[in-house]
Amino acid sequence: MLEKIEKDEAIVICKKAIDNWGTALQKIVAMEELAELISALSSALKNQHNNIEEEAADVEIMCIQLRLMYGNQKVNEAHEEINEFSNFGLIESTIKRCSLLQQSISKSLRDIQNNSIYKNIALVENSCRAMRKKFNGDEIEEIKQVKLKKLKGVVW
Repeated sequence: MLEKIEKDEAIVICKKAIDNWGTALQKIVAMEELAELISALSSALKNQHNNIEEEAADVEIMCIQLRLMYGNQKVNEAHEEINEFSNFGLIESTIKRCSLLQQSISKSLRDIQNNSIYKNIALVENSCRAMRKKFNGDEIEEIKQVKLKKLKGVVW
């Protein structure tokens, strides 16, 4: 792998994506990526071919953007209130968490006050961390790096 994109640079890239395409569109893209992860996880439950690693990488990138759009500090505070994730029922719990985050984003697009957005972002981030342990975490990181570099090339 070539030069790794570190966290601070990933944040700048994601900020430029939001500036380039706007918050409303990026919220919709986040919902799409969450749906694609739900689909991949559902396929895994049925022992069908899936692309969990790719979709998890996409969701991790979108969570960076969601933090930028909704408030990094509030998501950090939500993390303090939730327990660390256990691998028991990881797939099922992640599907539920992704669905709840989609609903929260949808409400925000309709200007409905929704304080659960911060907790839902934090819960999905926890699920992504747990998936890195259960699935191929190195592959998730590699895919994430490739996607961030591609995004950088588009928004720079």
